[in-house]
Amino acid sequence: MRRVSSVVLTLCQTALFASCASPSDTPTAPTAAAGLPSLDRLGTVTITGGCGTSYELTNLQFQPPPNDADLAHADYSDGGACQLSHLGAATLVNSGSIDFTIVPAHGSGTFTLTAANGDRLEGTEETEYLPPDENGHFGFTGVRVVTSGTGRFAGAHGTLTTSGTGSTEESTTLQFHTGQVGF
Repeated sequence: MRRVSSVVLTLCQTALFASCASPSDTPTAPTAAAGLPSLDRLGTVTITGGCGTSYELTNLQFQPPPNDADLAHADYSDGGACQLSHLGAATLVNSGSIDFTIVPAHGSGTFTLTAANGDRLEGTEETEYLPPDENGHFGFTGVRVVTSGTGRFAGAHGTLTTSGTGSTEESTTLQFHTGQVGF
């Protein structure tokens, strides 16, 4: 009885697969990472995800009296852990300067996103910072322009939009990214 069941199952599978194929179908070779395409074959990928960072403001310059308690300019350095599509666990390091004499405050600088294997995406950033509320919480939006990369990201170019929130009390941010990067 087992032999008959085995033959019937084989015939049913053959009929099923034959009904799905057309005469013009040609078999394709399996890929090493089925379902996970190689970045260098994709052309452009969508990158999304978030980062939790800590920042430091240095070289503080204050406005002239009577607003001498208000910042005019500062340099920033920021870094932390990220989870991003097509990078996985990654780190963000960025630095630049912020002009607080305008509202929203305007920051510009450079950034590096480094994947766990050391491959990097690098570029420039422009960010608009809203004034903090009475609890020191602020929001921001910006653009990171990817201008280069290393390893599997060699020749990278593209744009990531950034938005998030921060705390002046804790010197931390939560950042969210989305955008297209070509390789």
